[in-house]
Amino acid sequence: MTLYFIQEAVYYRYKNDFYSPRMKYDSYWERYLNHFEKVNVIARVQDINELPKNYNLVSGPKVSFLSLPFYNGALGFYKKRSIIKEIILQNINKNAAYVIRIPGPIGNLAAKILNKNKIKFAVEVVGDPYEVAKFLKLPPIVKFFLKSYSLKSMQAVVSKAEAALYVTEKTLQKRYPATNAKITASASNVIIKESDIIECHNRLRNTDEIIARFKDIHQKSIRIGVLGMLYPIKSPLEIVEAVNGVLKQGFNVELYFAGDGYLKSATEQKAKELNIQKRVKCLGSLASGKEVFDFLDSLDLYIQFSKTEGIPRSLLEAMARACPVISSNVGGIPEFVSEEFLVQSGDTLELSNKIIDVLSNAETYQLNIKNSHKSVQNFTEEKLKKKRFEYYQKVKNILQTTQSNE
Repeated sequence: MTLYFIQEAVYYRYKNDFYSPRMKYDSYWERYLNHFEKVNVIARVQDINELPKNYNLVSGPKVSFLSLPFYNGALGFYKKRSIIKEIILQNINKNAAYVIRIPGPIGNLAAKILNKNKIKFAVEVVGDPYEVAKFLKLPPIVKFFLKSYSLKSMQAVVSKAEAALYVTEKTLQKRYPATNAKITASASNVIIKESDIIECHNRLRNTDEIIARFKDIHQKSIRIGVLGMLYPIKSPLEIVEAVNGVLKQGFNVELYFAGDGYLKSATEQKAKELNIQKRVKCLGSLASGKEVFDFLDSLDLYIQFSKTEGIPRSLLEAMARACPVISSNVGGIPEFVSEEFLVQSGDTLELSNKIIDVLSNAETYQLNIKNSHKSVQNFTEEKLKKKRFEYYQKVKNILQTTQSNE
């Protein structure tokens, strides 16, 4: 049975092969190829003339890409909507299985098309569009209608799914219930290898040195880091503002962004406007694996200030490296980050104060490290692979049965 996998992600085409900065062929598609003979990926594709060194091959045997036109933002989607609709319609197959990863406009459109053609589908629920709409800087009446539309659109998609896999244990399930699903399950889409989790002894031993460096501008600066694409949803401009608040109080920090995105220039410009450009560095994308872990190991504090998330890979990777973390309290994050290290998304003053609190107090700093090390154990490859295998075996059986009965 062939699986059509529909998602919002962007892939990059170079010389007829497909690449991603974060995913790899072997580790990513295995979860589906264990149960389906072939995977057809329906997603946005951008052609590139040069291949960045940190991009990974994601195409290969039994995995094909059905390219949707590349676009950015809601306006870009609506300009390309008719083309996207036509491509999805061309790939309607009543003998195949469909899995839609949501949220996103491509997933919403695909669900409508499948419903109209009486084809059943499963969903992977990995984020919350309502939270995104909540933090957009829009006129109140526009924001009200956008929040309502985002909420109801995704609820409608999930309610019609035959099966639903959530990346959270409770959070997304509560807002987007799979009321008609024959099976639901929870398993993070982020898997951490046990070999990538390090012990926290060295971090704990260095606590007094960290606190001293934070308070003394004549010592080596404290390294605060962010890993991920520089998009509005990740709040890079707000993070710069928050770190500026820390610097204004005389503390000794530097901020490092590892990731590309169309807000990179704006992030650098924001630092210049605040006259802290020497304290803010944009490093560009890093290759998954050693480059990412070397970056995380170099940090004294990791920040995740997203406007919405399911379960963010970068945050878990930081925790796996025993790095203390501060995060916004969105999506599934409160399920594994202790409340005392969470802040309200968008509240730059609260983030500034939390950074100061964590880096000024040895006991708080050590507690953060210990909590991170303990929580990340629930996301190991060994635990999550079993959950996924059992879920997708049932999904295949359900979709096979329902499609043949139509």
